Amino acid sequence: MFKKKFIKISLVGSLAFSMFSAQALAESNDISSQSVKQAKLHAVMDAGVSSDDALFLIQTEELMHKLANSGKVIELDSVESLSDEYVRNNKWEYRERLLNGDRAALKTALLSVDRIMGDGFKEVENELQKVRTLNSVENNLSADDNFENVTISFPDGSSLSFSGSTVQGPNTADETVELNSTNYNGPWNQSIQYGIKTIAEPNEAAGITRSVNNATEWQFNGSGGSYGKVRAVLDWTFATGNTTGYEDNKAFFKQAGGDALSAGIFTIKAKKPGNGGHTSAVGWNNYIVGWYDATVQMTATVLLSYQGLGLEIGSGKQYSQYAVIEVEGAGQARYHAGTFK
Repeated sequence: MFKKKFIKISLVGSLAFSMFSAQALAESNDISSQSVKQAKLHAVMDAGVSSDDALFLIQTEELMHKLANSGKVIELDSVESLSDEYVRNNKWEYRERLLNGDRAALKTALLSVDRIMGDGFKEVENELQKVRTLNSVENNLSADDNFENVTISFPDGSSLSFSGSTVQGPNTADETVELNSTNYNGPWNQSIQYGIKTIAEPNEAAGITRSVNNATEWQFNGSGGSYGKVRAVLDWTFATGNTTGYEDNKAFFKQAGGDALSAGIFTIKAKKPGNGGHTSAVGWNNYIVGWYDATVQMTATVLLSYQGLGLEIGSGKQYSQYAVIEVEGAGQARYHAGTFK
């Protein structure tokens, strides 16, 4: 019988590492020392991951380093992946098989990530729409009405969570800002919209402004020892136009930021904020945009041969994960999850 067999990681002291404060240690791919293990463990747990799952993620990172150091070629094309039903109903057995280097379990774990970040992103969009529609019906809302928080689950036990928040400052007198409105296509090659927050109020008085802070994040928690979270923050100013309609409202860009965390088979290679370079937008169909980009790659260079994921011997695999906030000049913020494979 398979049981939970995790390495013992001593949790001593009152370490208060958060997703964003343990940055240097939490992003380290060298997890050989106890201090780095503890820091990474705390960072993942502070991000909302359970203690069991966090330990498993740390162990999968160690597994990847072990496989890389062995110098052996791991051929996966001839191996059949495990079924969703097996993974879901035999959680601990599956994890033990993976940590023992079982090829079928490793192949399944890689496919679990690609299901979310790669070609399976269309499946994510379909499942997301089902959940958003159901929640909208239950709350007597349209499918696109001020939705900011959605969670979906997959047959293998993996999950995706999307969330957003909005903070608005008080109304002030109108201010003059140079206008240069446009729409923007970002560096992602696939994306889905998962939330909308309307900032403008119906029949709002003309000639007022207020500061707005939108924040959004999305995370995946793969059944096969992969976790990733990316968060974007956009500060901007909303201004009503000369009428009480939406068509001459304006949005002025201030700054974009955020952060990211990943653990397990894939860990962060690079991360950075971005924006479309446009300082303002007016009315409908014109936007300002800000995002945060986390590029993740295999934790260690394992010698894998798997044509199904385009893995040649000695090559790595990486994805980019984006949290995107797009604001229409009329006064509406939209949250997107994007990836680049």
